[in-house]
Amino acid sequence: MKAACFGMMAVAPLMATVALAADAPRTIAIRGARIVTVSGPVIEKGTIVLSGGKIAAVGADAAVPAGAEVSRTAS
Repeated sequence: MKAACFGMMAVAPLMATVALAADAPRTIAIRGARIVTVSGPVIEKGTIVLSGGKIAAVGADAAVPAGAEVSRTAS
């Protein structure tokens, strides 16, 4: 019984950390994307930056913030 109790106490902080990390806003950059805009020309190899579930930047030379997860599209 003591081993089971200790195991739960050891795992609880890890589970709490994982749960908090899942809710943390992430920044994701997609590079090399073909972007079709509403009011401008098509951008053949652009970058889309998403932060906290919202579009933060779009363009041919959109800056990718440090620490962002970067994904490249297939050419």
